This record gives sequence, structure tokens and C-alpha cells, in this order.
Amino acid sequence: MPLHELTCAACHARYTILVGMTAAADSPACPRCGAEHGVRRISRFARGHASADVPSDNPSDPASMRAWADAVQSETGERLGDEFDEYIDSAERGKEAGTE
Repeated sequence: MPLHELTCAACHARYTILVGMTAAADSPACPRCGAEHGVRRISRFARGHASADVPSDNPSDPASMRAWADAVQSETGERLGDEFDEYIDSAERGKEAGTE
């Protein structure tokens, strides 16, 4: 059964729906705002990865996590978001201040 990725025309939230092979192509209401119209997005396909693709450094080290995030963002062309950036910035400041 295919997954369809949509963007809400009202609040721009992204959401995914599971559509049966014989189901109508109508889009359900946005889970965030309830708007009735979603615009289909061109989505990427999933791929498996080797253990070499996973960061082997210390995952609790903010610098290693930022390097991993930069690699993911570069490969996919999509940002992980402002909240993630703020989290890493905060972790790096904490490490610099010796509060780790």
C-alpha cells in the first residue's frame, strides 16, 4: 500500500497517509489544523544503510552529532529543523561551559 506525503494548504504542515490500491485519491483532513485540502508532495524513497553510514563517534558529543546532521542534510537536501539546531547549539554551549 503506497504512502502519500502531503502539505496542508492552510498551515503548511507535512503529513503522510497510507492509501489502499483501490482507494479514492481524496486527501484526509490535516492532523494539525483540520483543513480539508492537502497538496501532494514528491517524496523520497527509503533506503537501507550500512553500519558505516551511522556515526561511530560518541553520539553524546555535540560536535559529532552536528557533523552527522550536516552529512544527512547534505545528502537529503532537507534541513533537520530549527529545534534540532537550537538543541545542538545549546549542547555545545554546555560543553564549552563545562556543565556536561
